[in-house]
Amino acid sequence: MRPLLARLLALFRRGRLDDELSDEMSAHLEQSTADYVASGMSLENARRAARLTFGGTLQTAEAYRDRRGFPLLESVWHDIGFALRLLVKDRWFTLAATIALALGIGVNNTVFTLVNAVLIRSLPFDEPGRIVSLGTRDARGRDAEPDPVRG
Repeated sequence: MRPLLARLLALFRRGRLDDELSDEMSAHLEQSTADYVASGMSLENARRAARLTFGGTLQTAEAYRDRRGFPLLESVWHDIGFALRLLVKDRWFTLAATIALALGIGVNNTVFTLVNAVLIRSLPFDEPGRIVSLGTRDARGRDAEPDPVRG
């Protein structure tokens, strides 16, 4: 439970944790350089040897970031931010995409409702085949509205 809590907190303290990691790696490289200088190396050779011994700082930082948080969640969060920046930048595309999605969702909902009512669900009566609709015609021969009370 504790590692999960630490990973969740790392999502919100990313900047501070990156600074702490950078400070720690710098301190480690300085200590290693001092050890090499104490053993008789020149300062330039000691720094080079310390960096070679430690390995790539960028790769180490990336590996640490992957272990401390939720890389998939962070990646999705960055992708959402990028998408929002693009949508704000190109407003006409955003408007067209929003209208297309709204129309598509509305049509899909309407078609499904009709198919569901007609084909999938039967009427909520014991013998739905015996139900009839009655109507009247007015004097001009047009169909009048059926009375909802009488059916």
